[in-house]
Amino acid sequence: MNRIIIYFCFFISIYLSISSNISAQNNYILIGKIVDSTNNQAICYATIKVLNSKQSTISNSKGIFNINQIELNNCAIEVSNVGYSTQIIKISSTRISDTLIVKLKEQFLNVEEVVVTATRTEKMLKDVPVLTQVIPSTQIKNSSVTNITDILNTLKPGVDFYNEGRGMTFRMQGLAAKYTLFLIDGERFSGENRDNIDYSRLSSSNIDHIEIVQGASSSLYGSNAIGGVVNLITRTPVNPFEANIYSRFSKFKEMENGVNIGVKSKKISYFIDGVRKQSDGYDNSHNTSDLYTVEPFKSYSVFNKLIYDISDKIQISARASYFTRERFDVSTVPIHPFYTDLATGLNAKFKQSEKLNFTGSIYRDMYKSYEVYERLNDSLGKIYSNAQLSSKLISNFKINLPKYNLNQQASVGVEYFSDEVFAERIEDTTKSNQNYTVFIQDEVLIKNNINITLGARNDFHSEYGNSISPKIALMYKHKKMNYRLAYAQGFRSPSIKERYYDFDLGFVMVKGNKDLIPEKSYYKSISAEYMTSNSNISLNLYHNYLKNMILEQPIAGVYNGYTYKNFNDVEITGSDLLMRVKLFNLFSLTSGYSFTYALDKKTNELLSGVSKHSATIGIDYFLRIKSHIFGIVCSGKIYGKKDFVNLSETGELYDDVFPTYSLWKASIISKFLNEALLLNIGIDNIFNYKTTGDLINTDPGRRLFITISISCDKLYKKFKIN
Repeated sequence: MNRIIIYFCFFISIYLSISSNISAQNNYILIGKIVDSTNNQAICYATIKVLNSKQSTISNSKGIFNINQIELNNCAIEVSNVGYSTQIIKISSTRISDTLIVKLKEQFLNVEEVVVTATRTEKMLKDVPVLTQVIPSTQIKNSSVTNITDILNTLKPGVDFYNEGRGMTFRMQGLAAKYTLFLIDGERFSGENRDNIDYSRLSSSNIDHIEIVQGASSSLYGSNAIGGVVNLITRTPVNPFEANIYSRFSKFKEMENGVNIGVKSKKISYFIDGVRKQSDGYDNSHNTSDLYTVEPFKSYSVFNKLIYDISDKIQISARASYFTRERFDVSTVPIHPFYTDLATGLNAKFKQSEKLNFTGSIYRDMYKSYEVYERLNDSLGKIYSNAQLSSKLISNFKINLPKYNLNQQASVGVEYFSDEVFAERIEDTTKSNQNYTVFIQDEVLIKNNINITLGARNDFHSEYGNSISPKIALMYKHKKMNYRLAYAQGFRSPSIKERYYDFDLGFVMVKGNKDLIPEKSYYKSISAEYMTSNSNISLNLYHNYLKNMILEQPIAGVYNGYTYKNFNDVEITGSDLLMRVKLFNLFSLTSGYSFTYALDKKTNELLSGVSKHSATIGIDYFLRIKSHIFGIVCSGKIYGKKDFVNLSETGELYDDVFPTYSLWKASIISKFLNEALLLNIGIDNIFNYKTTGDLINTDPGRRLFITISISCDKLYKKFKIN
């Protein structure tokens, strides 16, 4: 019996020894180091994932990592870090014996970034057939501002936000705000007020990037997209846990505090963002103690986004946001305004196969404004509301014919849109209209370098019937160059206010016009673009002809009385030169120049309020030392002179000119612990330019600002590793 036990133990020991040797032959320890390809400095806290496995790790403060029990059969690792191009490396036995050195290349421009606005389909930026400008999250963070209006004003020469006595307004390619469509994740904003949405709703804290498509886009987006589309794409978590806290302080007790948290698992992603803003306001003129240039305000916003991957084929996402803003009147009048917005949406994607998918969505946005009666315990009286409901179903399918070097991608969609307005100043206080849409788009790719895109959209408006918007776009790719031609027709249906305004305050009267007809546009453009990972230079020449433009016109015999008319035709010819390049691996230069010639065909005069010339320039310098980044960011915008019509104290209209001016800013950015801590100190309006007369420029002058940001998840990674 004892011999049997001895033999059994002997065989077991041999078996375990053989098994151990076999295991050792198939499982290894991988040791590596992550460095910057330009200076060989260690990159700490980079993420290393073993593909087709749950194994992952992070490089330490010296850039070193190790992965235990790695199997060599078809093994590959993915190495990534913020600001660098991701690398996928196949692991073999020859790479196990020595330390693996991974050199990451700093990523300045992501030419493979996926954009959706230009074609309503996911397409890499380098392949999009319609010229698209993208403002990425890194550029937004480095711009030293936190609201979208300042970001667009600073970085885009053809975009112009300014005041005209009745609040902030906007122009792009010479056209007023009502001709450009603002979207968030492809959905419209409600709350149009005198042709503008409430721009204070546009905060950058929940925005991943901004996509801008200039020119008529009605074939995809319908009414109001005559001048272009600005689409704000919201953030989606990319790591298991993300948490950020930030604060910004400036003069006049201007403060912004925000926090956002993101979590991501195999099937569920969730992101929440909360922001509080306030300012004591300021008065540039000091001649009117009860009238501020910018009044004091407080605002709060909460944004939620949930994505659930039910399976590899089905994804459902939900979005909800709530916004409030209270503007305090410094006058003795015991009333001040209060604004709210509640938006909710549901989206579903079904991927039948690589060649066929469906997307359906429903979205509702309700914007309201109130008067706060201070002497009645701050009770609210609703004076305006705008409710918009939209739903859509889109199908995308692909046809590949390799025999003929031809690939085809088509989209077919139907949409429903309802717009309802309540206001004391419109006829019967409540009016609504509906729009029913069908559109089709076909992209044909020939030999991977010629793209022909054809599209058409038919909108049936409950008041105006059918409007057809066709387009054709051609793109030819040659090496690093993209050449594009485009022709598109667009339209804009008269708004509810333009048709049904009905109020008389004694000193001013506005009457709507039910006989208005839709405006039409005919847009042509030609562009050339040079694109690499370190540079993007584009030149776009365009011509936009608008017929039946709707303008305010004086009512004969009525003092300060106005109505709306299809008054004239406008011809706009212009060019946009945009450049973003990396210099010497340290400097980045962002600049642009826009020329706009907007001619009123009826009067043969330039269109009021349009600058012929505008330019932007920005220079960034960043130096990385181990886990620290130090940078200097300088930017400026030059605004050409504006000819516009002003109103005298006696109520008479006269021609006026606002001169050329420029605004400049600079800041020093310090990022510590692999960008876990960020400190940004800078100066707005360096040369202290401000005006006390016309309120086109309401900047209060030179002022210091400080931004502090903490990334809690990155701090956690550091303490966990060290």
